Amino acid sequence: MFAPDLKEECVICGEEIEIDHERIMIIDGDKLVSVCMSCEGRINEWQKNRLNI
Repeated sequence: MFAPDLKEECVICGEEIEIDHERIMIIDGDKLVSVCMSCEGRINEWQKNRLNI
């Protein structure tokens, strides 16, 4: 039996985040996505860029 994948990718920098560590969840359209703690200050800029696409 396989262990569940306990890692996600930061949508801003692409860094792998372990789900049991601190992370930030934000709404992107109709889904929740993960952001690593290092990118916390870049969330607003990232969201503005997503709206301009």
